[in-house]
Order: sequence, then structure tokens, then C-alpha cells
Amino acid sequence: MQRAKAQLRTKVKKVLFVSVLALIEQFYKYLLQKDSEYKLYVLGANSSQKILRQGCNNIIISRFVEDLNPYFERARLGIVPLL
Repeated sequence: MQRAKAQLRTKVKKVLFVSVLALIEQFYKYLLQKDSEYKLYVLGANSSQKILRQGCNNIIISRFVEDLNPYFERARLGIVPLL
């Protein structure tokens, strides 16, 4: 979680999504082809091992975040599935 908070403070283009394999495979990889500066933050208390393995330099995975507000405030785009 410390890594996610430290990355959040940087001035890079950010995309925020709260949960997601299809997003990584279909949307985010396409976005990186257009602009490799974007970082994707995946936030979710119940992230599976498959999702956790997607973490890399441009994809920051955090299992639990107490307050989502700082992430939304700094993101250029936020994607939240309807429940």
C-alpha cells in the first residue's frame, strides 16, 4: 500500500479502476499503446491472485484502501462498475 500512496503523489497521467481483469486486458493495454505515461491503479479488498499478478510498473495493485478520495482527486479518469 505504501508503494501505491507514493506513486499517487507523482505527476504522471493516472487512470483509476476499482476492480478488473478485462479492463487490463482490453482497455488499459490499448491505452498504453496510445500513451505509455498512464498508470492504472486497481483498488479492491478482495483482489484475486490472478489480479495481483498483473501488477507491474504501470499497474499498481492495492488490496485495501481506507479512503478512495485522494485517488479520485488525482486521477484523470475513474472507472467504477455499477453495482
